[in-house]
Amino acid sequence: MLRISERIGEWFHDAWDHAWTLHVWGFHEGKFDYEDVEVRLPHVEKIIREAFKIIRREDLLSA
Repeated sequence: MLRISERIGEWFHDAWDHAWTLHVWGFHEGKFDYEDVEVRLPHVEKIIREAFKIIRREDLLSA
């Protein structure tokens, strides 16, 4: 995770922390309510959006 943050930006470290917290406390422990999930969701969505951008860019480079 730190290597990815160094490569694409410090935002990733923060977003990953939100995603991990959501996974552990929301899924495994079942402790989060709707608001707890809602506040973390934009961070997880950003990881997904940025991953798709990287995948598309690599697809264009390999074509």
